[in-house]
Amino acid sequence: MPDQRLLPYTRKRIENHDYEAVFAHGGCFHFALRLHEKFSYKIRGIREGHDGGLSHVWCRCLKAGDGRGIDIRGIYDEALLAKLANGGKEAEIYDVSVDELRTAIARKEYPPDLEMEIFQLADRIVDTHERFAAVKPSDDNAYAQFAKNMENRASILHNNS
Repeated sequence: MPDQRLLPYTRKRIENHDYEAVFAHGGCFHFALRLHEKFSYKIRGIREGHDGGLSHVWCRCLKAGDGRGIDIRGIYDEALLAKLANGGKEAEIYDVSVDELRTAIARKEYPPDLEMEIFQLADRIVDTHERFAAVKPSDDNAYAQFAKNMENRASILHNNS
């Protein structure tokens, strides 16, 4: 069962433009999935101790060199991202499959309009914030195709809601 506080907290965080809170507390799954979809980056993360479910995820940034990951905070050593997400304590880092990530997102049971808003917000942040400039691929054609695919996906989601 999803956390019933997640939906109102997420909406409030978006209204307050507290994007780090959105994507560091529940929306990291969406952020990492978008990075993977846009740039084909490998998804990585840490797991909860009691049930082994995902606790926090990010993507390995291929352009930034080995051992670097990207999440809402920017590009950092993966060990640091794990510590930030684990109360300052070290945590084992795992590869995460796209299917597992999509399942984690589905379990949150966001309404389709909020889900689309979170994905669009992730896109806008990666596209416009300076701290993400180093993660973008050099091939403009690949990014243009991604943008077209996402417009089609948004249209489908909108029509189904």
